[in-house]
Amino acid sequence: MKRGKTDQADARMISQYGWYRREELKPMKPVSDAQQQLQQLMRYRDKLVADRASYEARIGELRGQLGEKLPAQIIASSEYIMEVMEVEIKEAKQGIEELIESDNGLKVNYDLVKSVQGIGFVTAVHLLIVTENFTRFSNARKFACYAGVAPFEHSSGSSIRGRTKVSPLANKKIKSLLTLAAICAVKHDPELKAKYAQKIQEGKAKMSALNMIRFKLIERVFAVIKRQSPYILSQAA
Repeated sequence: MKRGKTDQADARMISQYGWYRREELKPMKPVSDAQQQLQQLMRYRDKLVADRASYEARIGELRGQLGEKLPAQIIASSEYIMEVMEVEIKEAKQGIEELIESDNGLKVNYDLVKSVQGIGFVTAVHLLIVTENFTRFSNARKFACYAGVAPFEHSSGSSIRGRTKVSPLANKKIKSLLTLAAICAVKHDPELKAKYAQKIQEGKAKMSALNMIRFKLIERVFAVIKRQSPYILSQAA
């Protein structure tokens, strides 16, 4: 417990922590300029997408509430702003693709990740960013923990024997993208579709079965990166 707060006291605590844990801590490696630019461009695109969705939802609410009484100026202005944002979103995507194309390391892994059924442009780019082009995590299990997909035991002594469950400590953005990817994969990948249906028939909850698909996608992504060859759907069908 500390009374009061100063920059000097905070610096001293951080220094002591680093000294006590010096055997465990590993120095961080700075990412490349291309990866930094990729992160900023994708963040900018995501903000544009969110803002456009906000405008679309707002104008939809107003139309539902006011109907024909909604001023035409508000409609015209909102539609114009959304059109401009749509153009900016497309240009941001083009900029991201050009950046990836210009960096061989990013390009190779981007194409490999997209070869996995269910993984699209947005998910592939975010995977490149959070894994620092697949140098940050050594295996699929570690990344699954980071993404909140890996299940953990919930028990204590002999009295608490809860079911295994995923941890709320996760990158929620990545988890959401993997959920969308899993839904897409279940529709278009025969093997994953069969696995999902089997889990449902066994009485598993839908989200539990879908989580299994998310984990499977992570395993496939790390497998294609490790062997540096694309995933071929026909081999799994």
